[in-house]
Amino acid sequence: MTENEREHYRERTRALCTARGLTIAPYGLGWWISGPGVNLVIADLAFIREQDLKPLPFFNRE
Repeated sequence: MTENEREHYRERTRALCTARGLTIAPYGLGWWISGPGVNLVIADLAFIREQDLKPLPFFNRE
């Protein structure tokens, strides 16, 4: 994957996160993506797929 392709995928990830109301924040040498039902840390935004941003169900432990 070329650097231009990586940058394209990073921009796509940013657009997907914005559309879903997710926050992207620097986290060490990587990125933290969080929002309703989503909480993950990734080294490079270029490697996020759309299905990675789908909310996961939350279950309370009792």
